Amino acid sequence: MTTTDATEPPRASKPEQPTNDGKKKPSYRLKPKKKPDYMRNWVYEATDENKHHVVLSNISKSKYVDLSKDQLIMKGCQGYRLCLATHGAHEGTWYYEVELLAPHKPAMTPKETAWRIGWADHELPGEVYDANVGYSSHSFGLRSVDGALVHKGVRAAYGRGFGEGDVIGCLIHLPPTDIEIPADEEQVYAPNLNSSFKEKGERPAAPPDTFEDVPRDLVTEDGARMEFFINGEALGKAPLQPHSARYYPALSAYDFGRCKVMFQREAMRFTEGLPEGWKAINELHSIRAAHEAALAEKERLEKEAQEAKEKEEATLKEEGVGEAEDGEGQGKRARET
Repeated sequence: MTTTDATEPPRASKPEQPTNDGKKKPSYRLKPKKKPDYMRNWVYEATDENKHHVVLSNISKSKYVDLSKDQLIMKGCQGYRLCLATHGAHEGTWYYEVELLAPHKPAMTPKETAWRIGWADHELPGEVYDANVGYSSHSFGLRSVDGALVHKGVRAAYGRGFGEGDVIGCLIHLPPTDIEIPADEEQVYAPNLNSSFKEKGERPAAPPDTFEDVPRDLVTEDGARMEFFINGEALGKAPLQPHSARYYPALSAYDFGRCKVMFQREAMRFTEGLPEGWKAINELHSIRAAHEAALAEKERLEKEAQEAKEKEEATLKEEGVGEAEDGEGQGKRARET
């Protein structure tokens, strides 16, 4: 074996990577900004074709949830996925319906498709959008497997099971409340954007077959409450505790489950026997439209007032300069004489 004096050229050294002084590597994950006003965010919630009524939100949902073109049909994917409506109710009696449809793909697990339907408040954290309605303390869900009412991940015996082909009615009554949402945190569109709440719910400590009944004795005529229906059959009233500031229709589907919402009164099938004075969820749109118009008018008036103030200040400044120039001229002529 022969050797030579030739040596390999030195390898180019890698440029030194800038250090971060021991600090945690910066995250490049986009962080949601605080929402400005109502009108500028509507485009993110619904397409131009759907912005004239209440629909399922393009923002307040799991990224694995697909919506139909009209944003009224939700398609799940594998595990539980959650989606909210674009509008939430603050006070009054509100109602919507959900039709449970056949899966849009064959099931990937031995378990059957399942749903949890109900309500979520304005503080529902985005961290639980890949969970079911009722998983956290900020939502209440009716469980399709056994009709239990779920809150904070804990089930309470309430109704009966349901499945594909059934229509679930969801009613909520919210009495006037002094609960207020700060102006810079008002969640009318996408409830998760400003929330810093990190809770992911609590799992039930008791076996599934030992959960307690819904405390129906806590329901009062003037208190916050919910009521669910299966094909028009009332399952009874349940207390809404704790009572928050705003509630949104909330849906979750397991595996490849699908469901279709009916937010407009004329699309609903089982409205007989509902309490007097109830309103369809879609009527929230006109309420918010009026609020948007009021905000726009307020913004216009404030802008006009600011422009008038600036114009007045500019005029006074010009007049002051003119008077000063006149005074200097008079003084100069006096000195010359």
